[in-house]
Amino acid sequence: MCYNALLEQVEQKESLGLIQAPELELERTAWTGSHVYGPSALFHGPSFQVIHRVEGVSSQGALGRLVPPEDAGWPKDTYMFHPAMIDGITQLAFVWGLFTQDSEFFVTSIGEFVQAPQANYNQGLRCLLEGLESSAEYLRLNAYLESDAGETLAVMRNVECHPVPGRSQS
Repeated sequence: MCYNALLEQVEQKESLGLIQAPELELERTAWTGSHVYGPSALFHGPSFQVIHRVEGVSSQGALGRLVPPEDAGWPKDTYMFHPAMIDGITQLAFVWGLFTQDSEFFVTSIGEFVQAPQANYNQGLRCLLEGLESSAEYLRLNAYLESDAGETLAVMRNVECHPVPGRSQS
């Protein structure tokens, strides 16, 4: 599988301090990394196993705790946005697709990405997915990445996901 992306940096048009993740009704779960990584779920190696636990999931979305990149073995480095955090958000979308549609979905497009200046990802991280649409053919969601202190670090809007051909769990 191969991915290509075109990124365009533009001036930030809004303050992330004003963006708050919505309140969702989620069923509490106790899924840890050992539940979401392995032969029947996500295939990622140790440096990209950044879901610490999934705390809640429902048709409305999902809530997960992500491991800070340094705790996953990444060197202390500066990135515009940390690749492990982007992947952690897409991994949680995969888990949401398994829950809502009993099928494997991969992110195929991100409509918009907004990040706080000087975002610090080496701390406790909370990722909330807000489900906008869900069907057997298509998922669309917004993703909010926050610090444990409630500071919004990044938002991905209109994230689209499509099923992996031939990989239904049913």
